[in-house]
Amino acid sequence: MSDKFMWPQEASALIQSVAMEGQPLPFLERVDRAIDMTVGRIFSTYLLLHANGEGERVYSSAVEHFPLGGRKPLAGTHWTTRVQVSGTPYLVDNVDEIRQTYKRYDLLEELGVTLMANVPIVYDNTVVGSINIGSSTGRYTLAGLEPMRTFAALLAPTFALLRMKQ
Repeated sequence: MSDKFMWPQEASALIQSVAMEGQPLPFLERVDRAIDMTVGRIFSTYLLLHANGEGERVYSSAVEHFPLGGRKPLAGTHWTTRVQVSGTPYLVDNVDEIRQTYKRYDLLEELGVTLMANVPIVYDNTVVGSINIGSSTGRYTLAGLEPMRTFAALLAPTFALLRMKQ
């Protein structure tokens, strides 16, 4: 984890990143920096949830392992029920459960990830995406993920716009 997120200096840089050219990547990168400074992480991805039930990776801090644009069906999993349908965070805090939940657990293990946290991005009462952060066992609790809801709210309009463009 980097230095603690410093409001208002970092918040100002985060807000200003919306105006940068090449959106949404500059904004997503800045949000990721803020997340790392706030709760810490080994890696993160942001998943855009399409109306057809597919998820598309629109941000990755580890593009060599989890490249942008990767798409996958999400229907019928415990993850889908928890994050996409219920709109509640999902926390997997052990290697066995990671292996059962995530198809590419081998890549997570390669990165040293033994905990995954998924926080829904909700816009207009619809889950439009998720913030997915990987870390080490014991790093987070569900209650400790509360600051992530702020970042999810900041991402919501961007994800709603991306979803409308699909």
